[in-house]
Amino acid sequence: MEVWLGHRLHHPLRSIKEYYQQRAAVPGTLLITEATVISPRHGGYPNVPGIFTDGHVATWKEVTKAVHDKGSYISSSAVGSWSGVEIHGANGYLIDQFIQDIYNKLVQDIGQERTAIRLSPWSRYQDMPMEDPVSQFTGLLTTDIWVSYLMPTRVRAQKGHDVVIAFGRPFTGNPDLAFRVREEIPFAPYGPQAMYAQAAEGYTDYAYSKEFEATTTST
Repeated sequence: MEVWLGHRLHHPLRSIKEYYQQRAAVPGTLLITEATVISPRHGGYPNVPGIFTDGHVATWKEVTKAVHDKGSYISSSAVGSWSGVEIHGANGYLIDQFIQDIYNKLVQDIGQERTAIRLSPWSRYQDMPMEDPVSQFTGLLTTDIWVSYLMPTRVRAQKGHDVVIAFGRPFTGNPDLAFRVREEIPFAPYGPQAMYAQAAEGYTDYAYSKEFEATTTST
């Protein structure tokens, strides 16, 4: 029998609910969680939350409920009481390894309207230096790709095409990011040195803007 100790348990942080609840402050915000580990065998590195035990699932259910109660949405790489599910198909992980050379259409039972995929055509991370990704990914993007939206890791906007702009690291330091974008308020800086410290500092202690605070106190 295997015994998993410390980070191998992959327990989500106690503050994870508060973190996502803060960033759901603007109703209608779509939050996409960090990648989650689906089994102990697949947890190759520390400080990654899991979703393979009853305790993990219970914690994530609290997170999704807190986000939904704020009138926002949350998508994850795991199945649960989510608004949707995102397949991590970027940065040299399994799906990206298939897409880079051949297109292997995967059958999904979640449903097209609730499934998304993340792609990284120009990424060099994890030894994925494709010389000409345009032709390969163009064929992929013009195919009925069975998903509700695509989340590219780099956006190159073209006239006549709809573009979704997503925020990652800036959202960490700006829990009211959607409000700041709408009201053209500058982003507050975030502290990358504290991102993986496994503590509330640099995670849930970022302040809302004064303008956003004014809207909440007035209502």
